[in-house]
Amino acid sequence: TLAEDVVADRPFPPYRRAMMDGICCRRSDAGTLTVHSLHAAGAPAPEGLPKAACYEVMTGAVVPDECDLLVPYEDVVLENGVATITEPLPPEGAFIHQPGSDAAQGEVILKTGTVLTPPCLGIAASAGRETLSIYAAPRVGILSTGDELVEIAETPQPWQIRRSNPIVLSACLQKAGIRNISTHIAEDSLEETVRLIEEISARVDILLISGGISKGKRDFIRPALESLYGQPLFHGVSQRPGKPFGCWKAETSPLIFALPGNPTSAMTCCLRYVIPAICPSDQVADVILTDAVTPHPQLTLFLPALLVDGHASPVYTRNSGDEVSPTRPHGFLHIPPGSDEIPAGRALPFTSYL
Repeated sequence: TLAEDVVADRPFPPYRRAMMDGICCRRSDAGTLTVHSLHAAGAPAPEGLPKAACYEVMTGAVVPDECDLLVPYEDVVLENGVATITEPLPPEGAFIHQPGSDAAQGEVILKTGTVLTPPCLGIAASAGRETLSIYAAPRVGILSTGDELVEIAETPQPWQIRRSNPIVLSACLQKAGIRNISTHIAEDSLEETVRLIEEISARVDILLISGGISKGKRDFIRPALESLYGQPLFHGVSQRPGKPFGCWKAETSPLIFALPGNPTSAMTCCLRYVIPAICPSDQVADVILTDAVTPHPQLTLFLPALLVDGHASPVYTRNSGDEVSPTRPHGFLHIPPGSDEIPAGRALPFTSYL
């Protein structure tokens, strides 16, 4: 991710650039023309074109200032050093890429925060930038809580479940390009939770905590974080699922996100808040409702949905811990609070799991 603006060190393009192979001449001379010479890319513009003459010009070459017409070879017959234009003349300026039409000298062509895709690297190279300042990839820790959880390979007792949230959260982060991820487990005790949070916080830039953030008598995450870092930036969001979601940031702490333990709630909060806070995200787009939905009067609803050709069909799971519904949604709709039913055909934001 780019940590500085990149500016154009010259106009883009820097000269009148031929966009097609063909001939160039004065529009007033158009018709049957004597071929004066061939002009290829990489050479300075020729000078002194005689009257009723043209240059053969190759793509990428400089189009001389005296030539205001470029005709592709497809519309020209060349024979014995004579070029005859056989089709109607192209519009003024056609096939000539004007200087500075893409970017003026000094214009910002890549902004701070841009994710450096291959085309972006090409743009930076074109501006003469051999090196770039970038943000370091964040180190992310995932701390999973809950004495009822066991490892994936274990056979759980009837009162236990396998630990899935670290897998899901890691996959969400990796899809966003975040690779430096460590996972950790905390037993449900205040002392152990404090010890682990302090230990992990010394080694990461961002900490995701899964579970233990609600109001249960064995939910130790908030007291542990308060003992280390004080009051949260916020704790509790007017939404469903994921209402207990919280965030801490102290001078001595990493950025800490406390996510609910329910799998759907944890994934929803990760995609809706954590990923966009860490890096640019293109996972949210407007889609069209296929069915009417009923909003909650006070809460934003994140409603799972199937997406086909830009149209989203709501999927009603049994609860926020529902991991094995037969219909697997592609993401979730953002349903704002309100008292009126939202009709089919309305556009709503949609966050993709894909």
